This record gives sequence, structure tokens and C-alpha cells, in this order.
Amino acid sequence: ILQKYAERSKEILFHSLEGIWDKFYIDRHLQKGWVVLEQIKRTKDNEIVVSVLCAVYNHERYLRKTLESFVKQQTNFLYEVIVHDDASTDNSKQIIKEFAEKYPQIIKPIFQSENQYSKGKYIIGDYMFPVANGKYLAWCEGDDYWTDEKKLQKQVDALREHPDCFFC
Repeated sequence: ILQKYAERSKEILFHSLEGIWDKFYIDRHLQKGWVVLEQIKRTKDNEIVVSVLCAVYNHERYLRKTLESFVKQQTNFLYEVIVHDDASTDNSKQIIKEFAEKYPQIIKPIFQSENQYSKGKYIIGDYMFPVANGKYLAWCEGDDYWTDEKKLQKQVDALREHPDCFFC
């Protein structure tokens, strides 16, 4: 599996309310070899620049606000939102379907019929990362949301301006 990921060049954008979690996540992945720093290919105008990864499990209460914060992003590039529902027992799946139908160019759902996390699967690495098309990755759980409609634009601009950085 790691070889498959190593063949794809990625840089990571993180969003979290707690900076400690961000650092842990990055260190964990660097130690496991998930993040491979290679020279990034130039992005063509029609290519997805950012893949937003959103893991969901019974986040019905928050999910609509989360997805709205994604589709309201103002960017001068294409981005996708990969939403993985891990067999939620509430109405999360229906909310995701609603947004996927309304925003098919942005929202890319993955639905599980059985909970994969409980089986020891690594949701990001096993399901989300392999289908991500973006040069950069952004992360936001289904029970969190973004308050800045230019969040992705600002982060991509910062990473492009400082090519020695690999996350922000």
C-alpha cells in the first residue's frame, strides 16, 4: 500500500482547532511514510488543486454546516471534497447525498455499508487518499467547519509563495 501512495506526489493542508492535533497527525504520517515530498508537477487550469478529505460518522447534527463551509470556498482553482461516511446510523448519508446531487463537481461521496473503522481500517489511507486528485490535501472532520470562505485560497497561495513549506 505504501508503494502505491509513494507514487503519488502530495502536499498537505491541515485544518484543526487544536494545533497540537495537526502536529501529531503530520508526525504520525511522516513516520509511517504517508507523506512523500517530491517535486510537485505544475497544475494545469483544469486540474484539481486541493482535495478536501472529510470523514463522517453520525455527524448529522453538524454535517450540513460543514459541507456548506466547503462549497462556499472562493478559489481561483478547482477543488474536490471527498466525504467518507463510515456507515452512519443517523441521517448523515442523506445529507451527503443531497450535497453530492447539488454540487456534483465538488462533493465526491464514499459510502460504507459496514463500519470500517471498527474493523481496524485506516479511513484516510485506505479509502480517501487513493481517490484524492488534488496536488494538496485539506482535512476537516464532519463535525467541524470552516469559518473563512477564502481558507483554501489563502493556504494554497501561502504554499505556492513558500515552496519550501509542505503544510500550513
